[in-house]
Formats: sequence, structure tokens, C-alpha cells
Amino acid sequence: MHIGLVSIALLIGQIGEQPATEDPADAVSAVVANLYDVISGPAGEERDWDRFRELFAEDARLASVRKRDGVWAPGGVTPEGYIEASGEWLETNGFFEVPLYNEIDVYGGIAQVFSSYEARSEEDGPIIARGINSIQLVRIGDDWKLLSVIWSSEDNAGPIPARYLPPVE
Repeated sequence: MHIGLVSIALLIGQIGEQPATEDPADAVSAVVANLYDVISGPAGEERDWDRFRELFAEDARLASVRKRDGVWAPGGVTPEGYIEASGEWLETNGFFEVPLYNEIDVYGGIAQVFSSYEARSEEDGPIIARGINSIQLVRIGDDWKLLSVIWSSEDNAGPIPARYLPPVE
């Protein structure tokens, strides 16, 4: 009888234990890194647009927010629209966008990342743009998918606030 109770107690203990899972912030960070990686590359290099598409949830949007005639206005597209509007330019001119600092917040199945960035036409070339990407993700099953990517550059919004830049050592 004691063996049966011990077995049940051990079984209940095992049911209560959950396997170790990846930190959601690490998984979100990996998706953001993949986004930067897939749009970046030298002139003449075709981007992996299938990989780009796989990063996004259904009905995802991308939008650049800038001032037009002194008024803030977004210009939004689907991931497919982004490929159509920017793909040829990225491949013709070369483009390397890298994060400077990511502020990641995760709650349940949603995440947001404020990611400051800088961009160059050549990997080690002069900086051609800096700004902030506001990235929203949702968890679908075991995967994190991009739901929206909204960005504004310093030429429209002003200098990146210090809190979104790497700490000075």
C-alpha cells in the first residue's frame, strides 16, 4: 500500500513539473535579429524574401511614420507590399540595418520592441540613416511572429533619445 501512495505522489510531482522553456524575450530578440538580417545585404545580393515572409503573422503591416507638410502621417504596407516597394532598391543599392539597442517587453502572448537602429549602404560605410523601429509581435503556437513594424528616422523625428542608445561604458 505504501508503494502505491509513493508512486502516486511521484506521478503527481512529475505532472506538476513543466519542462524548461526558452525565455520569451530571447525568442522575441531572435525574431527581431532575423528581421534585420534578412533585409540587410550588399548591392547585387537578392534578399531571401521567403524567409522575410515567414517572420510575419497573417495581416501584418509595416509603416514608415514621417512628417508630410508638417503633419505626422504613416505610410503602411503588407509584407508583400514592402517587398514590392523596397526589394529592388535594397538589392540595387545595398543596405545594412543594425540594431543599436532593443527595449523588449513581453506579456503573455504579446511583445513589443523599441529598437533603435542605424543603416548603411555598405557594411562598413558611412551611416545613411538612424531611427527607431517599433515592433509588435504575437505568439502563435510555439512561434513569435511580427504583427507590425513601424519606424521613424532621425531626419523626421529628431535625435534618438539617450535611453534608446547603447549604454556608454
